[in-house]
Formats: sequence, structure tokens, C-alpha cells
Amino acid sequence: NLTVTGLEVYRDTDSNPTGRVRIAQISSSIRSYTDNTATSGTTYYYWIKANGSVDSNTASATPSGGSSGGGSSSGNQIHNFTVSEKNSSFYNISGNMNSSNGSVSYSGLSLTRRLKIESSTSITFTASGSAVLTLVFDSNFTGKVKVDNVSYTASAGIVTVAISTGSHTITKDSTANLYYISTAYSSSRIANTTLDSKVNINNDMILFPNPVNTILNVNSTKTVEQVQIFNLTGALVKTIQGNVKNIDMSDFKSGNYIIKISTKEGTTNEIIVKK
Repeated sequence: NLTVTGLEVYRDTDSNPTGRVRIAQISSSIRSYTDNTATSGTTYYYWIKANGSVDSNTASATPSGGSSGGGSSSGNQIHNFTVSEKNSSFYNISGNMNSSNGSVSYSGLSLTRRLKIESSTSITFTASGSAVLTLVFDSNFTGKVKVDNVSYTASAGIVTVAISTGSHTITKDSTANLYYISTAYSSSRIANTTLDSKVNINNDMILFPNPVNTILNVNSTKTVEQVQIFNLTGALVKTIQGNVKNIDMSDFKSGNYIIKISTKEGTTNEIIVKK
């Protein structure tokens, strides 16, 4: 019998495993996975690899519905240029792919393909609610990118921007290479929360700071029974039992995480950005 200690999800647009790309690392306890980066009408082939060496059989799927690009959606939207190049049913992407590959690790993904951010580059999309926009560049990039004509500076190759409902545009400020885009929707209770601030879940609970480098503080007048942390693929990353006051996120990879907090009164999911 095989004791599974870790799982990886791979994807390609043909059934030949040569050239397939890893799109997620998930917990061994996960029994389902949703691919949020698939393009409608495209047939994809998937493999699950256990313990870094044991492959599953191939499974295929063809998502239906969606738009031709630049549309809006109520679900979190992720675009991985390594997997999809410029093809997206949510982001309308104009520009040139870099002819040479790079290498960036982000949220358990190995990213190599990248869009050149230059004068001719434009990415437009419509957010259906308030969200956190995350852009992943080369890890040594500390330049700027424009979102809605406002310049934002990258930290270790990552830009996070709080955006509102409506149309948005990403364009060049500094020359750069873009590997990955995420639009992660916030709940209505934090619709007006900006980054580098406290997240007020309700009048009884505050999470801060956001984004977080090391310790995320949980200030609650209610007794917390459990905290679960998920990445945006839905994989459970960490569970903490008891009346949690702070969460050590220093070992977490940079990216967006969903914090699920359970009290006797119910549960609440909120998005936290790890720098």
C-alpha cells in the first residue's frame, strides 16, 4: 500500500505527458480539485502525481460557457501564463510573450512563461465586486506597474492592489515580465477595506495586518473555535484549533489565502494577502 504524503496536479492540452505543466500542489486529504484557469471550449488533460513520482491515469475535460475575454465573473479569476499563454475568458490580454522563459515559484506553482510588460501591452477585465488584484513578476523586480493609470511598486516581484467593482486596465510603467494574475473577490463586509490596513470582518472581529509578513493577529470578542487556511486552489494549508489570537504565516509562500474562522455563531471566510 502507498502512503500518500503529497499530491501534484498537472495539465496539458494533449494526452502526451511530455511538456505537461504542474498547476497546483494539494494536500493528500483533498479529493477534488477545481481548475479556475481553464479556457472555455478547450480540451485539457490532467494527471495527479503522488509523492513526486507515482502518476495517475490521464483524465480529460472540456469546460463550456464563459466569454471570449474581458468579461466579468463572480468567481475568483486566475491566469497562469505558463499554462494558458494569452488565452483567457476573463482577462483581455494584448501584448507579446517573452521569447525566453524565466523561473518564478509562486503559491506552489513553477512559472516559466511570461508576458512582456511594454508600451504595447494592455490587460483589461471587469470585476464583479471588490477584490484583491495580485500580479506576479520576476522575483527580483522592484519596479512599477500601472493599474487604472495609477502606479504601484512591486515588492519582491509581487504587486497587490485593492480594486473596486467595474472595469480595470493593467499597463506599463516600468518594463517587466508578468507570469501570473489573480483577482480574488472579498466579501461584501470588507468591500471598502484597503490593503495595509485592518480587515474588519464585523463589529466583533478584526484581522490585521493585511498584507501580512509574519504574524496575523485575530482580535475577536467572540470565542474562536477553529481557524482554517486555504490557498486559492481550495487546498487546506493549515488548521488551528482553539481560541486563536494570532497566526504565524512566516513560512507561507507569497500569495492570497482564504481564512475561514469558526465561532459558535457561525463561520466567516476572508482573504488575506501574504507578502
